[in-house]
Amino acid sequence: DTVFRPLLERYGQEPSILAWDVINEPEWIKTLRLDELRAFLEESVSLVHASTLHPATIGSAGAGWRDFYKGLGLDFYQVHWYDSLTHQPPLDTPVTDLGFDRPVLLGEFPTRGSRRSPASIVETARAAGYSGAFYWSVLARDECSA
Repeated sequence: DTVFRPLLERYGQEPSILAWDVINEPEWIKTLRLDELRAFLEESVSLVHASTLHPATIGSAGAGWRDFYKGLGLDFYQVHWYDSLTHQPPLDTPVTDLGFDRPVLLGEFPTRGSRRSPASIVETARAAGYSGAFYWSVLARDECSA
């Protein structure tokens, strides 16, 4: 009520906003039980829909967690892919085989430190059926950004 609602009400009609990413990589949150986290996400997605004209999504650390996000009312799924993430479906797995019920965006991928070039990652994602891809990151100075 003191952060999201005023923010969404203020910018909910802004045409330059593509979508609201409710939270980035909530898989790494260890202070909440999964049911508490899911309730927070569900409430936040509902607030986006009630307060804005924009779609709502969540930046998931990987496609392996896809079942956790089903039923939250997301307008599209957003998954991240890094070579270092284990226990995730390979990037070239067709999106249709992953069981998503909405479009899927590759929301993060490395531009440095990968065994694949950024162009190869984009082409692999395109061939797998992802709706788009965003690289990480323009301004970061870390081992995954060129």
